[in-house]
Amino acid sequence: MSTETHSPRSNKAAIVFSALFPGLGQLYGGNFPKGAAFFFASIALDIYLLPEGYWGILKGEVDMNLSLYFRLVLLGSFRMWAVIDADRTVKRKNAEEGGTSLKP
Repeated sequence: MSTETHSPRSNKAAIVFSALFPGLGQLYGGNFPKGAAFFFASIALDIYLLPEGYWGILKGEVDMNLSLYFRLVLLGSFRMWAVIDADRTVKRKNAEEGGTSLKP
């Protein structure tokens, strides 16, 4: 019999990590393939959708037009998906290791 104790990971920490950079919350939650996928997808989307860079937008060097708004909404949606998924990943991992169900 194993006497290992499981200390659950904090889903709030996973949310913060994923908000800082998509994929970090999934990595923290122990889902390395999904974390790597979110991480590299975020880099690719940032490069492809915002070649101007965030700094150029913040400094006002880039004209705000409908195309830029649409791209920012897409990136924001992707980042929200990553945050929600990080929360669910940690909750699922804690339930698996703790032997409890996610359903009430």
